Amino acid sequence: MQAAGAAISRTESKISLPPPCCTTADPKRGPPSARQVLRQDPIECLFSFICSSNNNIQRISQMVERLCARYGRPLGAVAGHEFYSFPEMEGLCAATEEDLRALGLGYRAKFVCKSAQTVRANGGRAWLEGLRGATPDEARGALQTLCGGG
Repeated sequence: MQAAGAAISRTESKISLPPPCCTTADPKRGPPSARQVLRQDPIECLFSFICSSNNNIQRISQMVERLCARYGRPLGAVAGHEFYSFPEMEGLCAATEEDLRALGLGYRAKFVCKSAQTVRANGGRAWLEGLRGATPDEARGALQTLCGGG
């Protein structure tokens, strides 16, 4: 038992605390949680989530990589592998359902197209980022208006 306790103590001493911005309770949301620590780009988060529907990690990764290669901007190459940014709203809105099906999104292609149009109509990136300040119920209600995302 003592050895296990010693191992835990060594492990605990290596764990760093979250930054102060993550430790203060927000009056709208309550105490901080894991969902507040990760700050993924909202466009990438939403459309990757749509791609995840009824899927496995390898296939999700492939779909997102193809989406980036087709509609993102080149970031450079490492060891012969090209990297691309996640597409901005303009690129996602320009995509047709047929184009996205050709990239392997299957039935999710319709969800990406419709959700991109809805996000743009609501204010695009600013609308999604604004949901960070909403209550969980407000954010959930807004996201449930999206096809395939809510």
